Amino acid sequence: MSTRPIRRASRGRSALPDLDGCAKGLAVSRLAFPLLGCVLLTACSGTSVGTGEAGGGSGSPGAGSVDPGTTPPVGKFDALFTLPGKAAITPDSVTGVWVGWMTKSQQEVRVRIAADGLVLAMQCRTGTVGIDVAAHVSSTTIRALEGRSTSSSGYCSMTVSPFQLNQCAGPDSFRCFKLSGTTLTFQSAQIVNSLDLDYPEPTFTKLSD
Repeated sequence: MSTRPIRRASRGRSALPDLDGCAKGLAVSRLAFPLLGCVLLTACSGTSVGTGEAGGGSGSPGAGSVDPGTTPPVGKFDALFTLPGKAAITPDSVTGVWVGWMTKSQQEVRVRIAADGLVLAMQCRTGTVGIDVAAHVSSTTIRALEGRSTSSSGYCSMTVSPFQLNQCAGPDSFRCFKLSGTTLTFQSAQIVNSLDLDYPEPTFTKLSD
């Protein structure tokens, strides 16, 4: 009975078929480390796995991303804090955008005064809050026709009650406003307050028309 010699792979040669480098590495990894084989399969095929965010591999933005060619909309309250750097400012005119500071919290508050309404906004640590109310405004009178409050609480809250302020007749006038150039001062009057009884300092400075 004859025996057939066992053919062994010679040293220095692989027992695997003649494959290219990537495929050969894939074959070895599948035998020893199946998980690594999956990783190599991804690398060899040239595909990538996206997360749904911008830059996920495809030419179009992923879900939930913002197209880099567009600008996210800005709310009317946030817009008061993003005014152009060279905005027109007309002195001795009560209409326009004014900036002031809350007395206790020192949070910035801005007011847009228009002929038919008031928009008030405040920047808090948690974001911007604001309210708008209908109004009648002239060079001698600021009259808020309605009252509103934000849904926030504490220092990050705003409440406006109906009011009418006339232009001050003198330095001792009560509950009135005084306009001088780009400075607006409310004498013995608060146009807005918070639930923590915080209210703006009397003087506002004009930022734009």
